Amino acid sequence: MKVPSASSVGSMQSFAAGIMLTLSFHELLLPSAEVIGFPIACVCTVMGMLLMHTISRCLPADDGDGVQNVLFHDGRDEDRKFFRVGMVSFIAMSLHNAPEGLAVFLSTMQNPQFGAIFALAIALHNIPEGIAVAAPLYKSTRSVRYTLMVTCIAGMFEPLGALTAGFFLEPYITTTRLHALLASVAGVMIHMSVNELIPTSLEHAGKQQTVLSVSMGFAACVLLTLTLPEV
Repeated sequence: MKVPSASSVGSMQSFAAGIMLTLSFHELLLPSAEVIGFPIACVCTVMGMLLMHTISRCLPADDGDGVQNVLFHDGRDEDRKFFRVGMVSFIAMSLHNAPEGLAVFLSTMQNPQFGAIFALAIALHNIPEGIAVAAPLYKSTRSVRYTLMVTCIAGMFEPLGALTAGFFLEPYITTTRLHALLASVAGVMIHMSVNELIPTSLEHAGKQQTVLSVSMGFAACVLLTLTLPEV
C-alpha cells in the first residue's frame, strides 16, 4: 500500500480538525448549554480540555527514544511526531466514542426513530475521526495491521459505551449528567484539534493548505448536518 506523503497526512489532519471543531460547538457544546446552562457547559468543556492536556503530557515526547521506536519504519523524527499525534488522537477518540455510544443507547430507548437517525449521524461523523487516528499511525509505522487494530479499538469504545449504559448506568444517567458529559467530550475534541491536529498540519502541509482543509472540514460538516433529516 502506498504510504501517503507528510503533506497529505497533514491535510487530512486539518480536514478532520475542521469537522471536529464544528461538531464540538454545534453538536455538543451548544445543545448541552441549552440543557445545563451555558456557564456549566463551559466549565465541563474546560474540564475536558484539561483532562486531554494532562493525558497528552503523560505521553512520551515525540523526540525521545524507547520501545515505540520498534514500530517506526526508519526511526525518523517525522515518524515519531506522527506516531504521537496518532496515539493522542486514539486516546481522544476513545474518550469521545464511549459517551456517544451511551447517548445513542439512551436516545434510542426514548425514541427509536430519533435514535436511528442519531446513530447514522454518529457513524458518518466517525469517518474523519478514524482518519485522524489512522493516517498518522500508518504514515509512521507503515503497518496496515497495526493501524487497523488501533483504529478498531478506538471504534469499539462506542458499542462498549452503549453496552455499559444498557447493563449498568441507565438508572443513574440523567439528561443533565449526559449533557455535562457531552460538553466535556467537546473539550477533549477541541484540545486535540487545536493542540495536535492543526499544528501537525501547519508543520507538514503549510499554512494555506491547513486553512483550506479546515474550511473544507467545516463546510463538509455543515453540509452533512443540513442533509440529515430532523425528527
